[in-house]
Amino acid sequence: MEIGISTASLFMRENTEDAILTIESIGSKITEVFFETFPEYTKEFAELLKGRMKNLKVHSVHVYNMHYEPELFSDNKRSFDVAMGTFKSVLKNAKLLGARNYT
Repeated sequence: MEIGISTASLFMRENTEDAILTIESIGSKITEVFFETFPEYTKEFAELLKGRMKNLKVHSVHVYNMHYEPELFSDNKRSFDVAMGTFKSVLKNAKLLGARNYT
């Protein structure tokens, strides 16, 4: 079994990119990355995180779900399409970071 620390545990105290450094500095080997804002759903942000991690393994990604998840079940095509585009960006970031799970 592996036990890790989510960047969400530092939500509102540190930005995600800084939380990665803190989690690694205290000796954790595994993390869940909590994407907090729309700019964090970009490839550039995932590359920034990946560049900061040395030996930290990303188990999963988690998002501030009210940003788009409810619209994945929308009957409104425009809302659904925007939500699906955002969801796909998050999944691409998860893959780039080596995460195999979405929370």
